[in-house]
Amino acid sequence: MKIDKEGRMSPNPDKILVVESEEESADYLKKILTKNKFSVTCTNTVDGVLSAIRKNNFSLIILSMDFPGNKSEELLTCINNAKPGCDIIATTLSDHVNVAISAMKKGAYDYLLKPVNPDLTQIIVRKAIERRLLLKKANEAEYYKNLSRVDGLTGLSNFRFFNELLENEISRSSRYKKNFSLLMLDIDNFKEVNDKKGHQEGDEILKDVANTLKNVSRNTDLVSRYGGDEFAIIIPETKKKNTLPFAERIRSEIGKAFKKKKYLSELEVTVSIGIAGFPEDAENKEELIKKADRALYQAKHSGRNAIVLWEDKKKSKKKKG
Repeated sequence: MKIDKEGRMSPNPDKILVVESEEESADYLKKILTKNKFSVTCTNTVDGVLSAIRKNNFSLIILSMDFPGNKSEELLTCINNAKPGCDIIATTLSDHVNVAISAMKKGAYDYLLKPVNPDLTQIIVRKAIERRLLLKKANEAEYYKNLSRVDGLTGLSNFRFFNELLENEISRSSRYKKNFSLLMLDIDNFKEVNDKKGHQEGDEILKDVANTLKNVSRNTDLVSRYGGDEFAIIIPETKKKNTLPFAERIRSEIGKAFKKKKYLSELEVTVSIGIAGFPEDAENKEELIKKADRALYQAKHSGRNAIVLWEDKKKSKKKKG
């Protein structure tokens, strides 16, 4: 930041690197740009470009395509490699416009014809920098949006995003008259493990369970951490009865995975699973979660390490490990 004449904080000026073949052209561009409050660095060699890029964070690079031989293309390649994603404006003589267009095909954002017009130069430069700022803000917004959807410990979708995914799947399945299933999974005796091994080991177990769920699930399955030691998997276009092999694989793979964990020693980690289907068991999100959760409750109270499909009138089908 810099201080203006009235003592207020104002942003640092945007930095622009000018790579020009002729000193006179470089000086003219620098005069135009500094008049418009930009900080300008000039060079005309590959080494100069690399040195300048190492020392500065340039918002924009203006590159002459009028260097002798293939030097302009060499400089363009050098810039793209040293500062990928940085906007480049090519400059060239008016009768060499095809050279500038060729540069755009190789990554340049726009071009200026020499002798450059000060007003047009300002417009194109401002446009390029504003575009870069908008892209940066959009990327940051997307980053924070994704961050708000992810459970920090396991890297799975969090409870909030799970609800959004479930609503979307209900809407999609209703529209196309498709079935899907909701699998709720809970780690057996997790409080006992936490008490004996401590919260740090408990966190390791949660992460290992999450990794196992990701590894055994299909790309189309939506795996989330529902909360605490409970996980949820949305299984698109799959009827409830057809989820049993998948659920059994989860139960089996988690059992195998934790037998290899040295930090658990004598403790055994198993999971209980409850499954409900849409639309056969429920017509809305709340009812579907409730049915899957009740099936999970039955699995835990039937001896744990079990899989239960929700059925009305307590006719749930049980599969013991």
